[in-house]
Amino acid sequence: MTGCLKIWCPCFCCCCKNPIYQIKTAKLGVHQSFGRYLQILKPGIHIVNPMSENVIEVDMKTSVFGLAPQQVITKDNVTMKIETIVYYRAINPYQLVYKLRNNTKEIREFIKEIAYSALRSVIGENSFQELLEHRAKLAHQLEEYVKEIVYPWGLFIENVFIKGNWFLIQTSSSPHKFRKTCNRLQFKDVSHRLL
Repeated sequence: MTGCLKIWCPCFCCCCKNPIYQIKTAKLGVHQSFGRYLQILKPGIHIVNPMSENVIEVDMKTSVFGLAPQQVITKDNVTMKIETIVYYRAINPYQLVYKLRNNTKEIREFIKEIAYSALRSVIGENSFQELLEHRAKLAHQLEEYVKEIVYPWGLFIENVFIKGNWFLIQTSSSPHKFRKTCNRLQFKDVSHRLL
């Protein structure tokens, strides 16, 4: 083609990617070059070599998910199913990407298994009555247990909430005492099944 200066210039079609990379608010980017870590990118506009570099975005917002009812046994041999809700967020993109994986499904599966283990441990150290009377305290113990384990993976547990709709299975040798305790504490969400 002929330009305004009447000089012939060949026209090439450029297939290169845009070197301008934008990271939105509430996210951080792990900047890599040929798979090697370079730096953490903050929200804003950045120049990235599309031929050799890439950016893995990490969402820093709080996420929440519920755990399916888990069967646990108290110190006085009362079997119960408890539902919990976990609030978590990423705090260290480097550790999350290179120690775990920046995948929501895998992160939640990782937290779920730890939460189930912590739930069985914490509930097993307390009686049925202690659980009903000090639910907030036990939830805090559960939260601290999970928080300590997931911290090295770049995650932070903001809260572990124990829901109130529990389902109990009576396994002790005194069903009458079990019912009496439930009535005295006005515990309504009880499903009796004598084994």
